[in-house]
Amino acid sequence: YLKDGDLVLDVGCFTQEARKYYPPWVKYLGIDQKAYHPETRVVDLNHGFEPIPCQAALCLETLEHLLDPKDTLLSILSSVQSGGYVVVSLPNEATVFHRIRSLLGTVDAECFSGEGKHLHLPSLRQSREFLGSIPGLSLLEEKHYISPTAVGSRCPWVLKVILLLVPIRIHQFLADKVPSLFSRGFIFLLRKHVQN
Repeated sequence: YLKDGDLVLDVGCFTQEARKYYPPWVKYLGIDQKAYHPETRVVDLNHGFEPIPCQAALCLETLEHLLDPKDTLLSILSSVQSGGYVVVSLPNEATVFHRIRSLLGTVDAECFSGEGKHLHLPSLRQSREFLGSIPGLSLLEEKHYISPTAVGSRCPWVLKVILLLVPIRIHQFLADKVPSLFSRGFIFLLRKHVQN
């Protein structure tokens, strides 16, 4: 989807982990609320931001942290050129694991944490509806991912026990067949409508 010299805008880039996956002929600009990486441009993302012209944009595991994620998504849309691509990933907060945890009395393990806190807890249906509510964006593809190492979990021992019982290929099969219950999150490829 990218040509020589295209700029990819990484919104909520954190440590710019995505940068290493791009070839050297692609330009990259990471923006985030803090400079987690020395080359990050610090921008308040909570209520949208001034458009930054680019050919494509990433917004990976970011919108769920923001006060007004729709404003930020609209800013991304304003930044991307006509016909450009946007990749958005959102976590699934309605997995079997999350539902069991809720039944045991802990809906959100870090409900009053400030750093890294999810303010929004989307399901697959809610994620699709949210992205579908943005005029000017079309959904091209949807993927479901798993977290076989339980990295980043506050209950890694529970997840590791569950994941040891379910082989990775079966877990991915379940995530693809019943994503609402088994996928750790969702990746959406979107395209900005071509302006005539």
